[in-house]
Amino acid sequence: MVSVSPDVDREGGTALYGCLRAVGKERLLTEASNTGGSITGFGNVQLAGRFVALDSFYEDKYFNCGSSVSVYDLGTGKPRSDL
Repeated sequence: MVSVSPDVDREGGTALYGCLRAVGKERLLTEASNTGGSITGFGNVQLAGRFVALDSFYEDKYFNCGSSVSVYDLGTGKPRSDL
């Protein structure tokens, strides 16, 4: 199960949590914000077994931007770096 929740630590922030039912522990996977002239976010969340993939983006007030795809293991909550 993956859920998107308002982030209580920052105004305007959003957090992405994931939970593998076999483990039963909700884990923070990533956060998005719109502060200080920069925007970070995520989208296109896909589940496959115990893994979740999502694309992330960044843009600052000078229109510098970037994007990446991340894969997280819901069992550990950690990103996979060996892909």
